Amino acid sequence: YAVYTRTEGGSGVSGYQLLSAAPANWAGNYVITNGTTTSMYVLKGVSPSSNGAQIESSSNASTYANSGMSLNNNVLTNVDNAYVFTLAASGSYYSVKSASTGTYMGMTSASYLAGYSSFNSGYCNWTPAINSSGAVQMKNAANGTYPYFGFSTSNKYFWSASSTNANVLRLWKAVSSGTTYYTTEIGAPANNYTVSFSVPGSISAPASQTVAANTVITLPTAAAPTGYSFLGWVNSTVNHSAAQPANILTGSYTVTGNTTLYALYSYVSGSGEGTSYELLSSNPSDWSGSYVITYGTNTGSMYVLKGLSGDTSYESSSAGGAASLSASGISYADGKLTGATAPYVFKISTNGTGYSIQNTSTNSYLGSYNSYLYSRTSYSFSYCQWSLSINGNNVTATNSASSRYPYLSCYSSSGYFMMSSSAPTGLYFWKQSSGAASSYYTTVID
Repeated sequence: YAVYTRTEGGSGVSGYQLLSAAPANWAGNYVITNGTTTSMYVLKGVSPSSNGAQIESSSNASTYANSGMSLNNNVLTNVDNAYVFTLAASGSYYSVKSASTGTYMGMTSASYLAGYSSFNSGYCNWTPAINSSGAVQMKNAANGTYPYFGFSTSNKYFWSASSTNANVLRLWKAVSSGTTYYTTEIGAPANNYTVSFSVPGSISAPASQTVAANTVITLPTAAAPTGYSFLGWVNSTVNHSAAQPANILTGSYTVTGNTTLYALYSYVSGSGEGTSYELLSSNPSDWSGSYVITYGTNTGSMYVLKGLSGDTSYESSSAGGAASLSASGISYADGKLTGATAPYVFKISTNGTGYSIQNTSTNSYLGSYNSYLYSRTSYSFSYCQWSLSINGNNVTATNSASSRYPYLSCYSSSGYFMMSSSAPTGLYFWKQSSGAASSYYTTVID
């Protein structure tokens, strides 16, 4: 029987997945890196000053932090075309071509890594291989003294190497956003289903999406009326409930039938201003509640975390994400903080296996992005989920997005909050102890 393939649900690239075994055919689009974590370097397409010019310089590599990419579950997303390379069959070898500059990667006769504006069969042919650890070796057919594509850890750029294990490469292959089906019978395509999005009457609804069965879509973000925060989507209506609904949908969603999803919002009844906040001293069974977050307890040197608006970094003294106690308008007496206004109050809510931390003034979420402390307009499971623990009043707040700088901390000498590589001492959470505002959840805006 003749076997056919059919791709449904789109043909775009949804990401680049870390290659772990040799494919039968290496042809395709790839991201090429040294390393597999957020400390890795990424190969960048360059245009040589002349055909066959040496390109062994810092311009051919970028750090992950400067590339704009996102890394989750061994998949790179938000990949700019400058970091994409196409491998194409060339006889028994493969060519490697930059998708942005059109430059072919090759070697010079002196065994330097070089760029060619047009394909040169003598110097642009490569043989890729992969070992059991997923490390890729690429050997040039010119086979000079330094025939292997490698990376210089001292110079921080890609170059030619004499050994297969000279800081080996990793390849990340493009993953299609469509679903591929295999069949020996040509008939009607798989069922298409429609996902509709229901929002309150005052809000513009996102467009419905009609796709093939089992297609994975990205859920949109709905606008939020003043005083409300958009949390995600639910399968049925919620009418002003004090209990947070289970199974709030965000991010990706697999379509298995016609369905309507409802925009879920939260709001706080009462501002909570003028109430007192007591220093947390032990692990609560549930961290949910309203807090003031400080670095230090000494009133003369204490910094208070302040909410920022929009998608922006906290990590500078000019960002406005921190204030000294004396500048915040908050007072300290009898072991309590009073006078905390909404910009200095953060609502902690259960979200999956962790917690979200949301400012009650700006409605922005505390998160991490590229290992920096970030304000996020809408909740992202990938960047805004925290785990919390306490030891002797010192709170450890760990973000799930970053393995290199996962801890909330403060750069006290410069006066701003930041992400750190180690759990700090001196981070304190003060929980609202009286007149507490109540959180409600709803899909209905009265």
